[in-house]
Amino acid sequence: INIFLIPGEHDVSGLYVPSQPVPREFAQKLYSMRNVHMLGDPSFIRIAGVDILVSHGRGLDDAIGLYTLKGLTSEGIIDAMESLLLRRELVVPINSKVIVAPYPHDFNVITIMPDIMHMGHVHIAAAAKLYKNILLINSGSWQEQSIKQKMKGLNPSVGTCYFVNLKDMNLVKVVF
Repeated sequence: INIFLIPGEHDVSGLYVPSQPVPREFAQKLYSMRNVHMLGDPSFIRIAGVDILVSHGRGLDDAIGLYTLKGLTSEGIIDAMESLLLRRELVVPINSKVIVAPYPHDFNVITIMPDIMHMGHVHIAAAAKLYKNILLINSGSWQEQSIKQKMKGLNPSVGTCYFVNLKDMNLVKVVF
């Protein structure tokens, strides 16, 4: 099983997007494993002919506030992800709270439409096949509700993940 890891805002890679993979000196054991692939955020992966756009999803905070009235719910997450995809952006470009790294090329622009778009920043499990039959997936969490999440009214989907059959794109939700 291949494992793909990208950094989030609590990792040593920094608070900005796009971000580099977690540096080797902080994850020696992971880098030494042949089946673990340390990637930056965002990353585009092709597995068995399926194009997957992976982003931690820091742009969801702004997108949820701007593009949906459903808030921090599974439906609100899907609305926000679909809105970002429609706009071809991983980060809301105007008045965003996300710190965008000053690269000459904007890596937060979606230039190739994926078959799957996967995020996870908001800790709420959500999945749907919506825009142009693209599968939108937001990971749940393996961590119980934190004090900060409680203050925000965020109730994480603990122990929830999705499995996708890449041959037929069927999705199975599993709650541990």
